[in-house]
Amino acid sequence: LLYSFQLEAIFSKTLTDIIYTNINLLPPTEAALGADNRPVYAARNEARIPLLPDSSNPYDYIILMSNNKKPAGNSFLLNFHLFHSEKKGPACTLRYSYGRASSLQDGNAAVNASQWRLTESVGGKNDLSLANAVYSLGHKIYLGISKRIKRAGNKNEFGIAVNYTGQSGTPMSFVYGNYSMVRDDGQKGSADLIYIPTANQLTQMIFLPFAENGKTYFAEEQKSAFDQYIESDRYLKSRRGNYAERNGSRLPFTHTINLQLKKDIKIVWKPLQLHAEIKLDIFNIAALFNPAWGKKYFLPFNRVELVEFAGYKGIRDLTPQFRFNPAHNKEPDWIVNQSFTPSYSSDWSSQISFKITLK
Repeated sequence: LLYSFQLEAIFSKTLTDIIYTNINLLPPTEAALGADNRPVYAARNEARIPLLPDSSNPYDYIILMSNNKKPAGNSFLLNFHLFHSEKKGPACTLRYSYGRASSLQDGNAAVNASQWRLTESVGGKNDLSLANAVYSLGHKIYLGISKRIKRAGNKNEFGIAVNYTGQSGTPMSFVYGNYSMVRDDGQKGSADLIYIPTANQLTQMIFLPFAENGKTYFAEEQKSAFDQYIESDRYLKSRRGNYAERNGSRLPFTHTINLQLKKDIKIVWKPLQLHAEIKLDIFNIAALFNPAWGKKYFLPFNRVELVEFAGYKGIRDLTPQFRFNPAHNKEPDWIVNQSFTPSYSSDWSSQISFKITLK
């Protein structure tokens, strides 16, 4: 066949999700004031269950790993594949994939305490809901073109192949930095998903002075910069008046082009036949022509600490206070990946290989 076409759809349902619970916590008894009225755990004893006569608790995390009784996650994958053979012209392959997966907890940390502590949430990590999984694929496009060139009467063959891969960025979350609003992981926890205020709600929020590099930014400057950041981010803009979702946004889309040149040489030396293959691969070749092209990105813990939570106004007054660094508007919050592995590197690299076959 000159053309072939394949369409595939896969749906899977998780029967039982894994769940991690810190059973050394009392339930939250308070709530923040204002538009962001999320539950707040008691500051006294870091909300741990009083065990000793003086109401103290000598234990830190007591993590229970169990089967989830809430609705479990699922995943969906759509694959589209179009292939054109080399009978007429070059061989071409076009593939498009879209995948989405949801989970209660991703279960991708090293130890149980980290599984619990590193899960982003709104009302605390003991009260999670289904969210986009960190391994959710998103969109992926692959286009490959190859051609073998062989002159009549010549046993040697030359091949060239170019392929392009476009890939959605890794899922990421927007969280508060500095202190925790929920306080389920103590006051220094850093996995509280932010509330994305409307323009009117933003004017009513309290921002404390923020100083950096000898310059102090006061409330109105921070509010203006924060509003500008929200409006410039498609995901945050769509969520104004709501909480950010765990893994709700993504790192930038990436583009990678690879080039392969191959030379096949056949030498007949009766009674033996020698087949030599010389191959040159250039990975992420776009970066060879322009260092700004072919970038891949990395974000530690897959989250941006976008806004600093500066604590509540008082012990009894749970009105939240914030700080926002306008530098977020000047430079991306993610990092260009400097890995030496071709699949992840933002730089170009090349590889020459030789293969000799004796028959």
